[in-house]
Amino acid sequence: MAAQEAVRPEPAPTTAGTILIQIRSRWEPAIELAAQVRHAVVAVAPLHRIDVIVVDIEDPPPIRISR
Repeated sequence: MAAQEAVRPEPAPTTAGTILIQIRSRWEPAIELAAQVRHAVVAVAPLHRIDVIVVDIEDPPPIRISR
């Protein structure tokens, strides 16, 4: 069986004044992750549109059961 190659998404089309950020992250809800990135970027680029693309998130950690 051949190894699978990682598929990279095509970059989204951007217009002048748009900042495009692609993220690979450890597990975290994508909506919260994108909000945190937008919040950080708006401080340095307040008049730009900020597009956040989450390209990969690791699986959530396993639930630990205490006995």
